Amino acid sequence: MNIDLQEYYDNRFDMFGSKGWKDLIEDLTKIKEVTKDINNCNSPEQMWKAKGELNLINWVLNLEELTTEAYDGLKDS
Repeated sequence: MNIDLQEYYDNRFDMFGSKGWKDLIEDLTKIKEVTKDINNCNSPEQMWKAKGELNLINWVLNLEELTTEAYDGLKDS
């Protein structure tokens, strides 16, 4: 793995260990619980907006796992 890519992953893992990251994950988990209730949507537009928000929230919530999997795959190759 080249030095730039290693630094990229090192920075990611530093971020995942920070208090700010843990706070963000906690906040997003709470927001997800509210947003995922489709009964709060009064129009198709609100439903699509909620779906987009959930896609982004899920991406951030899974970022640590996805990063770890990608990093492990690069280390093994």
